[in-house]
Amino acid sequence: MTLTALSTLQTAHAQSSDSDEPSDKARVYLYRPKSPVGMAVIYTVFIDDRQVGIAKNGFNTIYEVSEAKEIEIWGETEKKMSLNLKVEPGNDYFVKCAVKMGALTGRPKFTLETIEKGKRSYNKLIKD
Repeated sequence: MTLTALSTLQTAHAQSSDSDEPSDKARVYLYRPKSPVGMAVIYTVFIDDRQVGIAKNGFNTIYEVSEAKEIEIWGETEKKMSLNLKVEPGNDYFVKCAVKMGALTGRPKFTLETIEKGKRSYNKLIKD
């Protein structure tokens, strides 16, 4: 199953606010909140063909993209699940990695969060 998140979803990304200078890269913040639900299910997260981390409870990483393009964020347990996301330099994107029920085991689930919710969830995770 593939989900597409288009950059037209204006609330899902915003200009980087970390500095007054716009970033020359798109930043994709990937995180998996700590939760007892599905905690035994761990999967590798890829962006396109590059491994970017292991999604276990408390996972977080930042992936930078230097050009405007569509990327595929994906993981696989019993079935490959993915999220296609159009990114543009200067914008931040927050993608929540989770687990949903599968036939035999949990499956990866990727959700593009709003900038407000994503920042709040990501910052809470890295402070814990």
